[in-house]
Amino acid sequence: FVGCENLTKITIPDSVTQIEYYAFYNTAYYNNQPNGVVYLGKWAIGYKGSMPKSTKISLKSGTKGIANHSFAWQGNLISITIPDSVINIGRSAFSECERLADVYYKGTKAKWNNVNIGEYNQSLFGAKMHYVYNGSQVINVAKEQYKLTYGARSFNLGGKAKTALSYVS
Repeated sequence: FVGCENLTKITIPDSVTQIEYYAFYNTAYYNNQPNGVVYLGKWAIGYKGSMPKSTKISLKSGTKGIANHSFAWQGNLISITIPDSVINIGRSAFSECERLADVYYKGTKAKWNNVNIGEYNQSLFGAKMHYVYNGSQVINVAKEQYKLTYGARSFNLGGKAKTALSYVS
């Protein structure tokens, strides 16, 4: 749908499990959204405009998924809060977010381990994880728990394989 300039209304059914890179970019729907996180139904599909330095994003409650490449190459993103309603984080959603330091998940570690996370999200895995229970208690997990080893083909997060490495810097 990229470039469909007359596309103003889009309905995404709950059965959708993935939205591709820039699927709705430069449509009337996308272009009419304010700068910041762009949502399509229950999906965060991108960030519109120039991201200010030291940006902290809190995804809205009820968000089901984060589309492929949604926040890729956003060097000013330093933290993101993800509601426990998110069940899918797309491929490269957080690729090249080199300043992403903290990820706040509004659920348990066990629930986070069930989130389907696409490949090439090294910045997400390199950030410090914070798990929130009942919106108040935060449990920190050391960054070292997600440390990548040079030459590794894949790594585990909570016992569940999440991605294959494309490169190690």
